[in-house]
Amino acid sequence: MAKSAACSAPYGSGGLGQHFTQIVEETRNQGNLAYYYSAGIQAKDPNGQVITVPGVKWVPYSPLRYSPGWTNFLLSDWFDRAVARNLAPVEEFEGFGGQALHCFKSLRQSGCHTLYLQAANSHVNNVARLHTQAIQQYGIETSWLNEAQRQKTLREYEMADIIYVGSEYTRQTFLAAGIPADKLRKRIFDIHPRFTPPEKRLDDGVFRVVY
Repeated sequence: MAKSAACSAPYGSGGLGQHFTQIVEETRNQGNLAYYYSAGIQAKDPNGQVITVPGVKWVPYSPLRYSPGWTNFLLSDWFDRAVARNLAPVEEFEGFGGQALHCFKSLRQSGCHTLYLQAANSHVNNVARLHTQAIQQYGIETSWLNEAQRQKTLREYEMADIIYVGSEYTRQTFLAAGIPADKLRKRIFDIHPRFTPPEKRLDDGVFRVVY
């Protein structure tokens, strides 16, 4: 089945971008990749479509810069709407939490067979609870998650046929929130080749942690 995917993080950039890259390449290797939509794509990739959101460049100069929650919501929502306007009909689609609702609605109307949602965090209600707790305890900064984003993500959970989670901890938060177990799938993240140790390495006595 032809499948497309979308993520606001550029292909291969940062944690979310690496996560997105794995989804794209897994789909490509299966021979099912139609298109992927992102702020940045792999060079000269015919399957990639760059999504430009005009309002992004003005955010650092607007009052939004004082609100991480509204900044995150609007940038994610603008991206979601831009992708929805450019989507080609496919049988399967995978989006990320908080930036897939408009795509889901558009594709469901066009007869898309399966909607997948990638949860990059634990259940959104759990995130909201932990952020509130941290703010009350420390008050260093406000949350990137506001009520508009929380409600949008909950609607995505409802529309998705399958929700991918990245850990057992995340899976448990979804089960605790009432998401059926048969709707959840665990994705095992690949390790980037640059983190593969050499066959022989001198022991210099230094203990290293890679995050």
